Amino acid sequence: TTLLAIGVELTLTGLIAASDVRILNAGTQTVLAETDNSGTTFVYSYSYGVYPNVDIVVLHLDYEYFRLESYTPGSTNASMPIPLRKDKWYYNP
Repeated sequence: TTLLAIGVELTLTGLIAASDVRILNAGTQTVLAETDNSGTTFVYSYSYGVYPNVDIVVLHLDYEYFRLESYTPGSTNASMPIPLRKDKWYYNP
């Protein structure tokens, strides 16, 4: 049996412009995709079956740290809203 890699996209939506986004091989610090200055969406293009699980990390100074661990990307294109919440303790005059 031969497994063929299928090109698929996962679109992260609801981001705050200028967010840092990292897609990591699950449980490691190996970066698979990243940006230091996102728009309101981020597209992660991957080959289905190559990395079965990923960690998704989103950082923005005015918002709480977001991390989703061991997410399993699917075999078809998908969209995922990222629920960022204002950090009530962050203040930068």
